Amino acid sequence: MLFVFNEMLSVKRLLLLTIAIICLFCQPILAQTFWETQSVNPEKPMTGIAVAGTDNLFVSFAQGILKSTDKGKTFEPVLKTLAVYTIFASDNGTIYAGGPGKIYRSTNSGHSWDSVSLNSRISVTQIIENQQGTLFAISGTLDFDLGYIGQGVLVSENQGDTWEQRNNGLGIYTCGERIALDKNGHLYYAAADEYVTGNGGLFISNNNGLNWQHIAIKVDGKNIFYPDIKVGNTRGLSVSPNDSLYFSFAGTSGDVAVQLNVSKHINEVSNPDFWNVYSIFKNISWWLDRMLYNICFTPGGMWYSSVRGTSNSGATYITETGSSDWKFQNDGLAVNKLGLRDQQFFAEYPDGSVFMVHWLDERVYVHQGPENPVHAPELLKSRQIQIYPNPVKVGQELTVELGSENQNFTVKIYNVIGNLLAAEKLDGPHFKLQAPEKKGVYILILEQGNTKKTFRLLVD
Repeated sequence: MLFVFNEMLSVKRLLLLTIAIICLFCQPILAQTFWETQSVNPEKPMTGIAVAGTDNLFVSFAQGILKSTDKGKTFEPVLKTLAVYTIFASDNGTIYAGGPGKIYRSTNSGHSWDSVSLNSRISVTQIIENQQGTLFAISGTLDFDLGYIGQGVLVSENQGDTWEQRNNGLGIYTCGERIALDKNGHLYYAAADEYVTGNGGLFISNNNGLNWQHIAIKVDGKNIFYPDIKVGNTRGLSVSPNDSLYFSFAGTSGDVAVQLNVSKHINEVSNPDFWNVYSIFKNISWWLDRMLYNICFTPGGMWYSSVRGTSNSGATYITETGSSDWKFQNDGLAVNKLGLRDQQFFAEYPDGSVFMVHWLDERVYVHQGPENPVHAPELLKSRQIQIYPNPVKVGQELTVELGSENQNFTVKIYNVIGNLLAAEKLDGPHFKLQAPEKKGVYILILEQGNTKKTFRLLVD
């Protein structure tokens, strides 16, 4: 009996040791979840996200706006209303949000809000801003009786006090689906074309929306379909840091239905040559691809987007190599209240963490960014680098001090939504450059070869 009892103890010890080893090895695996749920807000299905200033995180949901000052761990309501469909943080810290026929605005970090009526009940679905501070918004919805309706492009040149429609050249295509800007001030607008006539789809304006020109979409059909594409609906429209326009849409070519992701350099968009087709889902039927929503370009070089679908096909898609080699990523990602994975909205925090909300999901997710590159050269890892003054005044001279004679450095300044504002080669241990002309939080990146180090720059 004693022998049997000792054997039982040995088996028990072995079992406990095995469990301990499994737990030990599971810990780092669990810590590597790509999307970590930062908080859950019951009965608040999300519709957008924005970062303003150094520590203000805003999310829009079906009936208002929430604010967090502790990196999304807790939220408090700062606006309650009928509906909010999008949220945007201006470079100067002003928060704008779009609802049914209204644009809301807060100039004091969400403590109070005013609103401007647009004389319509149609939903405002996206707001953007150019480098001069001009605001652009689009509205549109699918009405079961009237079809696709909208107010087209709305423009404000006085920080949101008043808005005017600028639709000259758009014709009946005023159900806005996406809008984007490039560094040259060119404005891109994508409109729904209910009957897929070929007259809707993509438009460009070179004068802040005063006049619009329709853009033809042609691709090499590889003897499967004709080159000319008629765009029906747009999924994504984004301008990358390498100055390419990325356009994802569904349409037709003759009798062939297509779902494509295409790109073109911003200087070539109006030219009649072929667009470059890039694939997300490797499939023999390459013309029926998974369509990307808008792409978020982070200063650290990672690109984030999303694809709508079930738990098997809908996901985050990421790449570090531009439009090639997009990777499916659903680690830690739940489904929304409709049981789907839908459009995702991204915002990068000053420390490099990327926050995300998922259309009609009640969770706020975060992907923690690395503090420093793992294989950075010693100079980039050292504390010799100084950037001062920081905070810096608008337009003031800024000094980058490397503490080394090495000249193989580039400094780049981005705004918080990933737009490149300046890039300079460093020609010595001390380098001076001018701070941005607008107040706000910026990302300053030092590059040496393929390695980078990121700093937060506050302009006040």
